[in-house]
Amino acid sequence: MSEEIRDEIAATDPVVPETEVPALALDMTPVVSSNVESIGHNGDALFVKFKNGGTYRYPTAGRIVHDEMLKAERPGRFFRFHVLAKHVGERVP
Repeated sequence: MSEEIRDEIAATDPVVPETEVPALALDMTPVVSSNVESIGHNGDALFVKFKNGGTYRYPTAGRIVHDEMLKAERPGRFFRFHVLAKHVGERVP
């Protein structure tokens, strides 16, 4: 995507990903949750796919957070308190 197009989108859409990372290019692991469908990571960032279809990238939450979320008894609750409350996400196209 050219910088001009990105700037045009940024003017109308407050959520513009810094990089274009296809969500399905990662291995996503399904989790048992009423809200979260699956999670994945690329080493540097956590990816969360929601049951409503949206996928978000959390660039400051990497593998450690991913691994802890997989171990959590309630991944949705873990996400709310340990990811959403501490990291800024970007919607992945």
